Amino acid sequence: MVFPVIVALALLFLVAVYFAVTYWYITLPIVVLAVISIKYHRIRKRKREEREFKQEMFAEEQARERQRERQRERQREEDEKNYERYENAYERIRQSLEQYAEIKHCLWILGLDANVRYSQVKKRHRELALKFHPDKNKSSYASEKFKDIQYAYSKLKEIHQGRVKEKIKC
Repeated sequence: MVFPVIVALALLFLVAVYFAVTYWYITLPIVVLAVISIKYHRIRKRKREEREFKQEMFAEEQARERQRERQRERQREEDEKNYERYENAYERIRQSLEQYAEIKHCLWILGLDANVRYSQVKKRHRELALKFHPDKNKSSYASEKFKDIQYAYSKLKEIHQGRVKEKIKC
């Protein structure tokens, strides 16, 4: 069964060779066109593969760029949250420092140390108020000193009442 097929193919090959040799002016352009066609299709296939490869690389680069953009956006959001958190902490600390400075100033006006109880503040206020009251002390600076003492006592009283009601957050 195989033998007749091989014989048929061999005969066909011989006929083709005979035809090619005899009619070379016809077969040569056909062979050249066949070779050019094969080369053209190979080049076209390679260009198509290169184009597909470039498209895949471009798509991958786009995907990486989108991922980087999402990461940058997440980082921006996290930075904004941290900024707000730090800003709030800074504001609380600034308020605490302002309150601390005001307390120190008021205690300095009353002539007291930092480690003093509110009862001692009240006692010292009474002493200084009696000493510098404008009706009792006729000196030129007594009224100003009395106003300072009243201011210091009122601030310390507000702070003391505020601490009793609500603790200061630092």
